[in-house]
Amino acid sequence: MNEYERAAQWREAHGLSRQDLAEAIGYSALAIYWFERGETPPSRNMKSGSESREIKAWVWRRYKMACAGLTAEMRSKKEFDW
Repeated sequence: MNEYERAAQWREAHGLSRQDLAEAIGYSALAIYWFERGETPPSRNMKSGSESREIKAWVWRRYKMACAGLTAEMRSKKEFDW
C-alpha cells in the first residue's frame, strides 16, 4: 500500500470526513483530496516549471505530523496548548 492510500485509510479508520480532518489540522479539504490522490494539483508546479506532480517527502512529513498531533489529541481527549 502506498503513502496516499494509507493516508486515506487512516482518515477513514478515525471516522473523519475530509472536511472534518481539514478543520482539525488546518489544511483545506481540497488539499486533503490531493494528498489522498498522491499528487499535487495540476497548476501547483507551474511557477517552478516542474512537470512532476509527486508530493515531496517534506510535504508528506508535515501532513503526517499534523495527523499525528490530531491522533494524540483524540487519545488524550485534551487539546494541545503550549
